[in-house]
Amino acid sequence: MTEDGCCVVNGCKNNANINKEFEYYRFPQEREKLRRWARMINRSDIAALEDVSHLVICSAHLVPVADTDATWGGGPARPPGPVQLDPPPAGAAIPMFYTFNVNTDDIQDDPEEDARRQAELQSKLAKIRDPQEHNKRKGKTRHFMETNTDDKFTEVLMTWQAQFTQRFFADPTADRTELLHFAINMFFSNSQVYKFTRALLPSLPSVTELQEATVYNRTGCNEEMIDMIGHKLNRLRPREYKFCTLCIDEIPLKKNLYYDAVHDEVVGLHEVQGRRRGRLAERGVVAQLRGVAAVWSQALGYALLHGGGGHADELGDWLDRMLELSARAGFLVLGVVAGPQPALRDLARDRGVSVDRPFIIFDDKKYFWIFDVPDLTNTIRDELMAHDFEFSDGGVASWEHIRVFYETDLKADFRTVAKLTESHVAPRGAERREVRLAAQVFSYKVAAFLNVLIDRGSVPPEARGTVQFLLTLNNTYDILNAVKPKTENRNKKAYCGEDFQVEQLQSACDMFSSIKFKTDDANAKQSATLECFQITINAVMQLFDHCRCAELPFLLTRRLNLDSLRELVARARRGRERPAAAQLAAGYCALLVDSLLACPLVKDSQEPSAASLVCADDMETTCFLQDYSPPPLIDDWIPADFKYDCPKEEFIKNVTLYIVKKCLDMHDCEDFRRFVRHTMGEEGYTQLQRARLGRAARLPDVAAPRMFVVMVEGMELAFQKFAASLMTALGPGNCLVAVFQAIDFIYPCECFPATRVMRLFTRMRLQKEVEVVNENIAQSYDTISEYMKANVLSENKVVVMDTTE
Repeated sequence: MTEDGCCVVNGCKNNANINKEFEYYRFPQEREKLRRWARMINRSDIAALEDVSHLVICSAHLVPVADTDATWGGGPARPPGPVQLDPPPAGAAIPMFYTFNVNTDDIQDDPEEDARRQAELQSKLAKIRDPQEHNKRKGKTRHFMETNTDDKFTEVLMTWQAQFTQRFFADPTADRTELLHFAINMFFSNSQVYKFTRALLPSLPSVTELQEATVYNRTGCNEEMIDMIGHKLNRLRPREYKFCTLCIDEIPLKKNLYYDAVHDEVVGLHEVQGRRRGRLAERGVVAQLRGVAAVWSQALGYALLHGGGGHADELGDWLDRMLELSARAGFLVLGVVAGPQPALRDLARDRGVSVDRPFIIFDDKKYFWIFDVPDLTNTIRDELMAHDFEFSDGGVASWEHIRVFYETDLKADFRTVAKLTESHVAPRGAERREVRLAAQVFSYKVAAFLNVLIDRGSVPPEARGTVQFLLTLNNTYDILNAVKPKTENRNKKAYCGEDFQVEQLQSACDMFSSIKFKTDDANAKQSATLECFQITINAVMQLFDHCRCAELPFLLTRRLNLDSLRELVARARRGRERPAAAQLAAGYCALLVDSLLACPLVKDSQEPSAASLVCADDMETTCFLQDYSPPPLIDDWIPADFKYDCPKEEFIKNVTLYIVKKCLDMHDCEDFRRFVRHTMGEEGYTQLQRARLGRAARLPDVAAPRMFVVMVEGMELAFQKFAASLMTALGPGNCLVAVFQAIDFIYPCECFPATRVMRLFTRMRLQKEVEVVNENIAQSYDTISEYMKANVLSENKVVVMDTTE
């Protein structure tokens, strides 16, 4: 809306009540003149208004020839007339804009035409500019390749790579899978050459596209990925950068099944290294390599476990495989960093790990076993909240002393430890997993002020044991979480085997070995968590002696915990508190390539890149990234129909009608159409055609051809008989299709796509069965087989329908 007296031209600030140097004119009432005025000032919206008596325009933009019947502002206004230029009087100021007498009837606003002409002009400009840029990039790339190749072989290899990529530049519709493999190899060979080559050939994937690529990987470790990891490892200089630890951790999973139709398998069952059990997975174990002397990490693999224990043998084989493949790739693994979960503690105990023997032996090599110190600190806090710790000399460490200190400090006018809150002394839910809350309680400041309160008599003298326990745990935690080589706090500097460090760790080990739970029973037990702490302390001291022999002057102990793995798992979770097994697998498989393509530790080597890229005439030997691709369960002519939301009621009828509809869509056979029209009747066929063409919201309530009913009932009976045993197998869909093909069905025409129909039914049926299992997942069935025997779509058992030929 325009204020009274303001000029209606967009951007004009003249006002009849303020700017008296201009004349102001009212808009004409005649519709034709009004449209002309509106076009001239580019305000076509004014022509649509019914009442324009309150609108004015200043003489800076438009000056009518004839006078109007009203005056406004700076002088008498003239009536509207033909729009033309008025010659200014002698000595008058020249207006900022002139209005010319033009034929405005031919002027029309056409945004589509304007956009088309603008795009055409930009295209012509690009045709002029692109060849110039292309020639500049081509010359720059050729110069870089000539100056960065030391032998004829490498120059020929790079030329061959450019020629190979040129095929994809000429044909953008070509299959990009082979190009993706080639691009990753070329990126590993020399990332700078890859960037220059991509500037010349834009069809090459960007580094971001390479990072977003995924590689299919079952539980365990993909051997092709290990070959690629070894290829990247050749770039690491010096040798100390290859020293690393194998980090393994356990995370809770949500019970959920997912049918992966692309790879034809049911994800969400217990699976370790491709070996499955018919139990729902409740936990996942993930593995990662982390550098000790340099900041890098590499995802390796994962395993899916059901609830309960008894997985030590399976996890032991899985761990051995990880160590074997890591050594084959060239990594120098020094030890294993594990979480304190019961399954991983059982694994360590099964491999002979103890306080006096904090290592495992595999392939005649010693691997030190280290438990995650932050996790141990959290667990110790939880145990101290549940039980008092009693020392061998009679002292006691109690959480009640810490709570009394907190309540006393809370009442003081000036708090001594302002960081402490109720979340520290009484954590709930997710707060129990936050390490910082436990670390801030087990601190030097809390111990010091608690000791002051004991001297003042505010806290009983028995709390001296708690003070000593807090000090010991604080110093031990700082030494085992060193981040920098040198700091003002000597406990926080890198571990280098100094006397005070060894003395402090040995003193903590002696204290932890003397602590037992305080109970009324004479047979007091020792804390398993404190035993894990002792194993970790001894492992770190012996590991440093081993590293000192490998010419590592110090050890940054922060790199001996699982914080890097937790960040990686959080990315795989994508914000989910308890991800499903399929979500964890998909996220982890994506991270395999992502961590491979992370920024290199050092600049690209100046050595010829041919030393790290296989020379071959075909691409098969240079493509390390090989996706698992079993025979497709269904052809491209039926796109993702297995997710059809079929109602549970009258399942057989709905599936049969849907298959008939899809056959009409995809199977172009006159005999088949004639058969359907004859068996369904003209009215039923017409209703089905309306649903097929999208004119009906759902399938019609008509009888399907009897031949299709018999076929679907036969496949359903076979599914109910074999599905319980095939759900845990690899490739259940292909197995079911083979079973269906052995049944002697009658088909409506010679060219009927029976196999495709069977594959479609298999996908739909497996997807529906997985949905039913997930809906009733809360029922306490021990195995998937027991569940399916009791719940194989019990309301959808095969019932012969009343159909007519």
